Amino acid sequence: MSRLARHYRGAGADAEPGRTLAVLLAAGERAWAIYTNEEAAQHYAAALGMVREGHQVADLGDCSLNDEQLLPWLLERLGEVWARIGEGAAISVWNEALLVRERAGDAVAVARLRCRLALAELDRGRLDRALAHVTAGLAALANCQPCQEQADLQVARFHILNRLGEAVGAAETLETLLLVTKELASPRAEAEAKLAMSSFCWWRNDIAQAREYALQALEVSERAEEMAISCQAYIVLAATGLHSGEHRFMRGQAESGLAVAQRLGAPDAEITFRFYLAFANFMAGSWAKSLRLNGEAVALARRIGHARGQAYLLAQRAMILALQGDLSEAEACLAEVGADLGSPSREGSADKYVVSLAGVAETALTLERGQPELAASIARALVRPLAAGAAPAGLKQLFTPMGLMLLAEVQVAAGEPESALETAGKLMALNRTDVPYLAALASRAEGIAWRGLSQREAALACLERAHREFAALEMPFEAARCLLEMAEVGDRGSGVRDQGSGGCEYRPGIGGGGTGPRSLTPVQAALHALAIFESLGIQRYVDRARRLLRELGVSPPTRRRTQRGKEALSLRQLEIARLIAEGMTTNEITVRLCVSRRTVENHLEHIYRRLGVGSRAALTRYVCEAGLLSPAHKR
Repeated sequence: MSRLARHYRGAGADAEPGRTLAVLLAAGERAWAIYTNEEAAQHYAAALGMVREGHQVADLGDCSLNDEQLLPWLLERLGEVWARIGEGAAISVWNEALLVRERAGDAVAVARLRCRLALAELDRGRLDRALAHVTAGLAALANCQPCQEQADLQVARFHILNRLGEAVGAAETLETLLLVTKELASPRAEAEAKLAMSSFCWWRNDIAQAREYALQALEVSERAEEMAISCQAYIVLAATGLHSGEHRFMRGQAESGLAVAQRLGAPDAEITFRFYLAFANFMAGSWAKSLRLNGEAVALARRIGHARGQAYLLAQRAMILALQGDLSEAEACLAEVGADLGSPSREGSADKYVVSLAGVAETALTLERGQPELAASIARALVRPLAAGAAPAGLKQLFTPMGLMLLAEVQVAAGEPESALETAGKLMALNRTDVPYLAALASRAEGIAWRGLSQREAALACLERAHREFAALEMPFEAARCLLEMAEVGDRGSGVRDQGSGGCEYRPGIGGGGTGPRSLTPVQAALHALAIFESLGIQRYVDRARRLLRELGVSPPTRRRTQRGKEALSLRQLEIARLIAEGMTTNEITVRLCVSRRTVENHLEHIYRRLGVGSRAALTRYVCEAGLLSPAHKR
């Protein structure tokens, strides 16, 4: 059918217009049904052009549409396909269809279009416009019996009010939605209501119940083959994994959701799932893979013009790069987030989600630059509305723990340990359902606060508890940070055994078994932390651990990189590593070596994994320290 449609389109004036239009519509419907969205968009757009020229369909077959209804139906369908592939023009064709439907007095179609427009505006962070569409759509249905469109509008209204932080209005909308769902008795409405209940529990910080409702919504939507709702359920489930630090669960839900999004041809959802996959790998210590996944998602967001998704991803990238020590790259990412979204201090930003994550990244970057007072002011601005309860639903759960942990760090760095202890208390208060990840963050925050107050034993107890919890969660970076902080606060006069394990069987990063970290000397704890930081390629923390070892009177072990590096890399990989160390970009390397960009990226991923580094900056340091630069560059 698609080939036939292309044939008719190519024939132009030589083909009978009515027959051409019928073929285009049939091909568009077939492509739409199997989610080949770009192809469907081409057929529908060609058909729309013919309808605008005044052509009529030769034979509508069994279709219930008449010629007058064809234009608004086609506009609506084209908008739906464009929305699937992230094309912003969907809003314009839906607005045109809305005018036609309103003139015809079709209340149900008006409500349906108002709902589509509301969700499109919600996705772009234009909440006032979204709420206006919902209000107008519900008004259009005021004299109608309960219908699916009414349920859809109530769902949209619920999510908009959640985003606005209007708890009372959201709760009232949820009650109305449940009544409508009960009258409709449709699987789609039931799945949507389950998802709304999940969001409501999320807003109340009952993450376990939020996950349970999302699982129920997923079951109902899969049974009813409502893949778009299944996609949303997977997003909620991945978010619960991020909140609870269960990166394996988060990865599984994001991978399943990504498969559904790709089947739907929904790049905006694909961007969201790649965002969660990047976070899952970051938490698991696979920072190079995290940055690669993030980079792929950024490229996709740019290709489809998804500004909000791009801003989210760049803020995520900036946070990882800042912790990794690539400060200039992190700063460039934050600058690219944009004037409207890039700073947490911008009170008027329409999208508090993006601003919140950007604030986490900006706080981390400023702290890494050695500006604790400025970092503290940014962190306070970030957590103030969140901790006060003024945040939209979901925002508190996703980003408040990160923001509070960073705030405690900067308060200690700024010489305000008492304030840091209060911040640790706020973190503990968030953990109402005994989530191990939140408990670990709270213990670490309390530990560094006690350290700032020179309460050594209290600090060690808290840091040991945090380390044990992070290790059980298989978060190597967080566990290693706790080890390093324990080494820094340890009794330096207790005597230092040799640089080996000293008979200690403790293995960092592995939950259960072995001897606990308190049995290690400061030297041993620093050595364990150093090994993890080096394996992750986090140079700033590598330098910090080495500096501590020197303060403890121990020469840090040198890594014999030259021979190992040459043996670990193929000739082509060694060539690419050298070119990167010389400052060449990926595009420049593709021209130099006459290979594709994907080939260079694949080689780079293998290089990172084999050498245990996680960024271009870390690779450059590795190549220079190992003496792997080309002879010409050395000169």
